Amino acid sequence: MTLRKHAWTPRHLARLTSLLTFVIAAQMVWPTAAATQETRASQTRVAWPRRVLLTNDDGIDSPALRALARALADAGIRTYVAAPRSDRSGTGSLMSSLQTDAFLVEPKSLGPGIQAWAVSGYPADCVLFALRGPMADAPPDVVVSGPNIGANVGEAWFISGTIGAARAAAFFGVPAVAISGANVRDSLSAE
Repeated sequence: MTLRKHAWTPRHLARLTSLLTFVIAAQMVWPTAAATQETRASQTRVAWPRRVLLTNDDGIDSPALRALARALADAGIRTYVAAPRSDRSGTGSLMSSLQTDAFLVEPKSLGPGIQAWAVSGYPADCVLFALRGPMADAPPDVVVSGPNIGANVGEAWFISGTIGAARAAAFFGVPAVAISGANVRDSLSAE
């Protein structure tokens, strides 16, 4: 059997962005330790997160990444994107910047409300660039890595650049999630 990359259809992208926008833009109540039952019910809802960093291993031109960035920005969430200039799938937690001490970064226009950069390195490099560069003074509330084209199942999770970027964010103390997808009918084929 071989794994094939899954083509994201407009229907898949619409479902994914709707689900993620709903989850990420959900309102949460943050009660204080001294709050009583009565005051908990009257506390103001706080939107979380307010600042999101998106990355992936499929590259800055991924339609799924762009659709998610647009959905988050449209929901009023400050959206930042730092993604590889090209496909960097299967690179795990590699960071070329640790050897070269440099990033080649190009600002990209992904639409209103989105600040974006194409980074010459791997997905983990993209997270390092964003957290130590333009977001150093105000880090994101969460890093979303993906949506990745491919399932990252079995042993593939270890070498996934999508998961490597989420691990890099967690290493720097920022909550992160890695999102991968597969169409069961199209993902596996017998040779």
